[in-house]
Amino acid sequence: MFITALALLLSSNASAAEPAALPEPTVARAANGAEEPEYKEFNGSVYMQVRGSAALPANTSGIATPGSLGLGARWKDGTRLGMRVMMMPNPPEVFYADPGAIAGGVVVDYAHHFPVSRNTTIYPILSAGALVAVDEWSNENVVLPVTEAGVGLEYAKVMSSGNHLTISPEIGVVPLMLAPYAALNVGVLFDGNKN
Repeated sequence: MFITALALLLSSNASAAEPAALPEPTVARAANGAEEPEYKEFNGSVYMQVRGSAALPANTSGIATPGSLGLGARWKDGTRLGMRVMMMPNPPEVFYADPGAIAGGVVVDYAHHFPVSRNTTIYPILSAGALVAVDEWSNENVVLPVTEAGVGLEYAKVMSSGNHLTISPEIGVVPLMLAPYAALNVGVLFDGNKN
């Protein structure tokens, strides 16, 4: 009798002590959290831009209206280095070029962007290069060194692709021509976080 009662008591305690449900493992929670999209910090990028500008050279007639296509790199710290292929229809008299001629050349840009807000930066820019045209009288090439110093304000809008559309008004001076200039740059800053 005693053994039978002891066996019944042990069996009832075992059935009552069912294991409680375990919490979700920490690893599983971490894995679930990793699936959520997170903001990625800008890590540098390649950019492309088109540029239209107008300059007013001193001691001559006419307005210089160069246009250019640029390509370069921009780093996380705000440094930007690029190159522009520039074309200038009807160059001013400083070129001594044929009426209706087109001057062309290459300019290298160096800029550094300082954040003003999440989508806006201000930047100083220095540029140097050369333009070439054909002399009106001798038909020989005329090479004109070009330097520019200016400041711009860039607004960047994130597109659905993750890239940034940038718009940058800019003002400055062309020292060798004693010419103030104004420019507008429109470009794409490609997402540097993509593999």
